[in-house]
Amino acid sequence: MAATHADRQLHQMFLADSDCELGLSADTASPPPFVSVQRWDHPKLLFDVVCKLADMDYVVFHGTIDTYGDRAHQEFYIRHVDGSPIRSEAERQWVI
Repeated sequence: MAATHADRQLHQMFLADSDCELGLSADTASPPPFVSVQRWDHPKLLFDVVCKLADMDYVVFHGTIDTYGDRAHQEFYIRHVDGSPIRSEAERQWVI
């Protein structure tokens, strides 16, 4: 049996402790998500994001990372582990 990496365990504890409810309102239209990382030298950011998505039972089937100057843009194409897409606007908002 393989040991779980310490960072992975941390992500699993965060997931267990978070209030991951899908009860978000999908009645209002919202602008596209914008994520800003305040700490510019965040090591393993890609690892952290992919682990969090995996903990939420999603898989990344494609992704892009673009950098320009002092900025970076990460884009992930995800689906459920069973291969199905996101099922509702409320679920989409929850993932964001």
